[in-house]
Amino acid sequence: MNDRDLAHALYVEQKALNRLAEHDALIMNMVVAVRSQVNMVAANLNGPQKNVAEPWAKVGALHQGFGGPPQTL
Repeated sequence: MNDRDLAHALYVEQKALNRLAEHDALIMNMVVAVRSQVNMVAANLNGPQKNVAEPWAKVGALHQGFGGPPQTL
């Protein structure tokens, strides 16, 4: 094997490694995108309950501050 063949083999190997790295990067981007979507759906499912409970918790704390009975949710 001469230097030219070795150089060509190294070039082809580097090109293959670059393609694999690009493929892995695309897969990682897809995984991150899917995870973000799942997190957004979970936040939307859990969000309304939290949004309803927060104001009532503030009203209960305010009511307690004025000496009223404690309010539970």
